Amino acid sequence: MAKVILANVKVDGVFWDGKGARVLETLTVNGSDFYQRFSIFFDAPHNLNEGDILNLEGQLGAKPSTYVKQDGTQGISANLTVNYPVMLAEPVRAAQADQWVPETPQKTQEAAIMEQWPTAVIGQATALSDTPF
Repeated sequence: MAKVILANVKVDGVFWDGKGARVLETLTVNGSDFYQRFSIFFDAPHNLNEGDILNLEGQLGAKPSTYVKQDGTQGISANLTVNYPVMLAEPVRAAQADQWVPETPQKTQEAAIMEQWPTAVIGQATALSDTPF
């Protein structure tokens, strides 16, 4: 499984006796907004409510799913899940979400993809501080 980091996602549903939450991620690409939903699964009840804003990381899972499109043909999508979630910050509660200004996390989206990692040259020693992990 791959690690996923979700920043500033909004809870839009709570299920599974309070151990599950569905979140909506909004992405802007080339001026257009796109949305992704993730189901988050916790080991214990999480006390989250619809409208809360979260920052978390966990193990990404995806399962194919079929649906009927508006034109009557069959489509395929992926149900995205996050297992073993770890909250990266306290949730912003729904009552405060209207006044909340999101922080832009470092190293996400294009910044994370375009990050240049140090490369090693065979035969040359590097300092431990240069190690990218």
